[in-house]
Amino acid sequence: MFPNIEAILSATFEDALNLVEKGQTDLAMISIENTLAGGVADIHHFVLA
Repeated sequence: MFPNIEAILSATFEDALNLVEKGQTDLAMISIENTLAGGVADIHHFVLA
């Protein structure tokens, strides 16, 4: 999806979004829906904040 980008792994959704908020990365790619299990729990708390 982004060919010239370096992936930075985060342990939690909150950690990934904090990296963006602090300017340590430009974006975070976060799953909100899973085709096998449906919605991803707890992510909506961060997206709506």
